[in-house]
Amino acid sequence: MRLARLAPLVLIAGCAYYNGIYNARSAARSGDRLARRGENDAATRSYALAAATAESVLVRYPRSRWRPDALYFAGRAAALAGHCATATPRLTEFLTTSRSAAERRARASIALAACRLQERRPAD
Repeated sequence: MRLARLAPLVLIAGCAYYNGIYNARSAARSGDRLARRGENDAATRSYALAAATAESVLVRYPRSRWRPDALYFAGRAAALAGHCATATPRLTEFLTTSRSAAERRARASIALAACRLQERRPAD
């Protein structure tokens, strides 16, 4: 009986968590598309939304199996939105702990390098 009451709560929490990752991914893709078209202000807003959405997932679910995805979106999107103070620790953690696909790791590395250049620390 107790398990029957707990199951819907677990399902709802899982859906809410996945929804956060889905929304962060969607906003990041929108930012990429806008940046390719040269709409930089709109792209920055989309990246900021993606970063905030992914960050909320990290805060609410710090030990989830989705953490690498949330770190990637929070870090890369924050970097592309110009928020390097937030992006750098997220990207560093992603790159040192994640076994994600090479393309994602490359994009995270480029975002981290962009932040280091912006902070005038290219040698790091």
